[in-house]
Amino acid sequence: MGRTGDWLVARGRSAVHAPGCWEALLTRIAAAGTDRPVSRRPGAAQVAATIRESLDAAALHTVAQRFVSAEETRDLLLARADQQSAPTASASASARQQWEPDPLFVGREAELRQLTALLEPGAEQPVTPVVIHGLTGTGKTSLALQFAALHSGRLRPVLVDGSNRAALRFDLGELADEADRLDRPRRSADLSGPVAASLPGGFDTLLIVDGVTDPATVQGLIPRRSACRVIITTTTGRVDEYQHVALGSWSTEETLAFVSQVLPDTPPAEAESLAVHLGGLPLAVNQAVNYCRTVGLDVPGYLDRLRKAATSLLGKGAASGHPVTVAAAVQLALQAVEERNPLARRLLVLLSHLGVEAVDTALFGEEPIRPFVIAAPSVPPARRGWRRLLRSGSPPPLGGDCFTRSDEGWQARSDLHDDVRRDEALACLRAFSLVALDGGRVSVHPLISLLIAEGTQDSATWIETAFGLFTSQLQAATAGSPHVLDRHVGHITKIVDVALRHDMHGPAVLAVGHALVGRLCALGDEEVAIRLGGELLTVAERLPRDYPARHHMVFGMRTALVQAHSHHGNPETALELAMSNLTLAQTVRDAQAVTRAYLQLGSAAVYLGRRDVAESVLGHIPDMAEIERLKASDQATRALTAAHVRWRLLDLTNRLEEGAEAVAWSLACVRELGDRLPGDLVRIVHADAAMVGRLSRDPDLPPAYRYGDLREEPALQAERTDRMHFKMRLDRADVAIEQDDLRLARELLEAVEAPLTAQFGVHSMMYAAFLGIRGRLRLHEALAGHRPPDAAILDLTAAVEELRGTTGPERRSNLPAALINLAHAYALQGALDQAEAAAREAYEEDLRTYGPDHPETRIDLAMLTTLRTPPPRRTPP
Repeated sequence: MGRTGDWLVARGRSAVHAPGCWEALLTRIAAAGTDRPVSRRPGAAQVAATIRESLDAAALHTVAQRFVSAEETRDLLLARADQQSAPTASASASARQQWEPDPLFVGREAELRQLTALLEPGAEQPVTPVVIHGLTGTGKTSLALQFAALHSGRLRPVLVDGSNRAALRFDLGELADEADRLDRPRRSADLSGPVAASLPGGFDTLLIVDGVTDPATVQGLIPRRSACRVIITTTTGRVDEYQHVALGSWSTEETLAFVSQVLPDTPPAEAESLAVHLGGLPLAVNQAVNYCRTVGLDVPGYLDRLRKAATSLLGKGAASGHPVTVAAAVQLALQAVEERNPLARRLLVLLSHLGVEAVDTALFGEEPIRPFVIAAPSVPPARRGWRRLLRSGSPPPLGGDCFTRSDEGWQARSDLHDDVRRDEALACLRAFSLVALDGGRVSVHPLISLLIAEGTQDSATWIETAFGLFTSQLQAATAGSPHVLDRHVGHITKIVDVALRHDMHGPAVLAVGHALVGRLCALGDEEVAIRLGGELLTVAERLPRDYPARHHMVFGMRTALVQAHSHHGNPETALELAMSNLTLAQTVRDAQAVTRAYLQLGSAAVYLGRRDVAESVLGHIPDMAEIERLKASDQATRALTAAHVRWRLLDLTNRLEEGAEAVAWSLACVRELGDRLPGDLVRIVHADAAMVGRLSRDPDLPPAYRYGDLREEPALQAERTDRMHFKMRLDRADVAIEQDDLRLARELLEAVEAPLTAQFGVHSMMYAAFLGIRGRLRLHEALAGHRPPDAAILDLTAAVEELRGTTGPERRSNLPAALINLAHAYALQGALDQAEAAAREAYEEDLRTYGPDHPETRIDLAMLTTLRTPPPRRTPP
């Protein structure tokens, strides 16, 4: 027993426990040497495929029962010694050395609360291990260690290496030397399934298994429930049936908090810009602030370097506690993906050349298309149709250098068309936390996209492949559903921008770019629309005169830019572009293009309130007889468009009776053709009819002239976020107010506010239009005695202030109406001077636009006259 006592002392135990330990060991040896009755049923360890294997297994089982290993001997002696000397849990916790929390640790309050709820520190019952998973650099280890430090008063934290199974088994073996359980099972067998040996340590132990890269590493070593608390950190998306805590990037607020601690002189706006450019990835932010602090650089300087050489910069500025930089971590992950599934790496490269939004994986299930992004193909003149210039046929009528030199992107796109191979590639990327999957949509962290795209040698093949993904969407857009592009607009914007920077000027680039400019304008991003549209127009105008469909490309690009400049408040530029389109159509002697150019010029005149231009255009657009002929030739959409423009021009020039004829014809056409017409065009016709009814003030007009179109939005329109969609929804609310259905109007406005604000923001013409209509609703509620007029005045004043700051079409259509309603609200409040000032401003606006004899102007004048007329004197009693 002397040697047993010395052995215990060498391991931090007292020699006084040697007798008890020696007695426990003898008991175990005696049990191993005792013969037991043999069961008639062979156990699981004895069953094998052959008699020979069964005999061998039985022999090994007998040896295992009679053999007491050195490991088991050590465990038994230490466990008995600890059992005899163990103090209470609270005394043990107070005596042990505690970890100190990181004072620079920011955020993650929700995750820390989640870990506390799952691991239940201080509770004496088994719990399920917790897996913290996420992209490299999200701070998984930092979160685990911070949790351990915050609870080290109740939990004894132990950090072990989880990078490979051998290392984990070794660390658990070392930990077993300090075990505090006598009956802990032996680890001589390497279990690899759901059954696992219990872990050393008890309810007051926290085991952190850090850096697991393969789920098999922990299988059979970490049980699914344990008295010992367990946290596993991994980049793998799913590890066994444990509890999972997904860790993403920092929020902007968390990034600002960290930067303010390390670089306290950094302005919040610069820190926010850093958060956006680095996607809030904690490791990247940590590297950035360390680099700035080391070289004495400010945040704008760092971001400038990031734009020029992201890979080089993100390989510097090592972060405390992380062995590799962001750039190195991404490169290591790519190498691992390449080894496991080469198609997954190519998918990641393709995704990295798209925008930051999630990508609909259903796009890969559509027929692969290889578009012409370099140049137009050499095809016979008779086959130069617009759509033939977008992609190859079968067989492709090719000649010349139309495709990129590398076929890697095209081959990857063809392989990803296979559902099973695509699923395997996505699963591989998800296993390394390189992508996130949510409801059939896949996204890549922007910093990973930046590093991979910058490190790609031949980006042209991937841009070509990316254009192919959206060419089918373009065909749907040109067939009458332009809003189908909206959910992909971020991706299309990026690939068009990159294509132009790489001098890729093929017809697919120009066609997709043309559709993109129109959608950007519809979604309220006129600045980007004007920038990209201007670049695309320059490319189209420089094409050779004999380039297939050149004048169609130039005409289409100018058309999109007319709309963008009109809404952006550049009336002269818009009119100049419309006039240049008319000149182009006349030069190429295209009669249909000439008519389209005049209609476009007329629309611009209406948008901008230019009566002089409207008068000159009216004689050149189709009259009602020509419009009827268009309808008879199965061109109903063009006919209704021409009738709409005709009505708006006649309204602007105060020829309302002629205009009403065009609207009446349009209503009849809609009743006849119904669902065969585009939904937006039908709603435009009903809005025109409601406008005629309002201006005529004729009570005998049919309901269509009084109420417009109050039908519910079709289900397929629910996700639309474009300008036309919101305008129609606001019109529905306005018509409900006209019907005195204030409850319906309130419901419609409440439903539209959040999505409209998310798309256009509160400092926009669309939100000003919303405020104008909500102010009118609140005015009617005040007139009904339901509320004071203060809320109406607040809304209408905000709308007026926003609308005054623009020269776009929203000012002409919304400002006078908001001012007249504001005058009513002030009058109701008794503030007659403010009411008169608002009515006078409305009158002057409409006078400039319509002249003195238009009903809009006369309505304003009547209101102004009423306010100027003094109230009659009361006769004294």
